[in-house]
Amino acid sequence: MPALSVAGIAGLGSVQFMALTSSAVLALTTTEFAALGTAAIGALTTTETAALSTGDIVALTKNQLTALTTTDIVALTTGQMAALTTSQIPAFTTSQIPAFTTTQFAALSTSQIPAFTSTQIGAMTTAQIGAL
Repeated sequence: MPALSVAGIAGLGSVQFMALTSSAVLALTTTEFAALGTAAIGALTTTETAALSTGDIVALTKNQLTALTTTDIVALTTGQMAALTTSQIPAFTTSQIPAFTTTQFAALSTSQIPAFTSTQIGAMTTAQIGAL
């Protein structure tokens, strides 16, 4: 069976993506991962999310970031949090913000913190704000 092209990977829906094994998902290159649609991103398991490389995290677009489920948000490692760019942070929705743990927020650098929007800050818990 031939390997999928980047265009083929981009066309995977959530059902097709969920049919891939975790090892197949984690074997995707950063370019292939960046090509995934939002349905496929939303179908990531927490194990897959936690195992993504920092390169994969940095490659996520605004639409892909908003497709992460709240369980995927909780699965992000402190290393992945530290890898987020200041242009990515404003992509998180007010539904996603409360899912972040205080440990994840504590992993953010002083250059990342100002990237949160006032709307996002309004969605934070007191404990999350304290962790910043």
